[in-house]
Amino acid sequence: MDPRLVQLARILNTPLESAEAARVAVSARFEDVAEALVLEAAASDDVTSGQSALEYLEGRLLYLGEILEPAAAARIRDRFRARTASW
Repeated sequence: MDPRLVQLARILNTPLESAEAARVAVSARFEDVAEALVLEAAASDDVTSGQSALEYLEGRLLYLGEILEPAAAARIRDRFRARTASW
């Protein structure tokens, strides 16, 4: 199974059997994905500022790639930026 599906299934706490199922789930629950990525960034030793948090996010979005609809990725990015603005 695609490790990206495994990661998104863990984040969303729901089984995801295909990229299409993941796209639908992430589009519906982008806030949950953004929050999980904020928590990941906060726990990362490599994230030491707001800028490095955004770089972390962009790396994760790049890794998830075509599994994410562009609109969902944009909403995740906006939510993440709002949550990490004070870093």
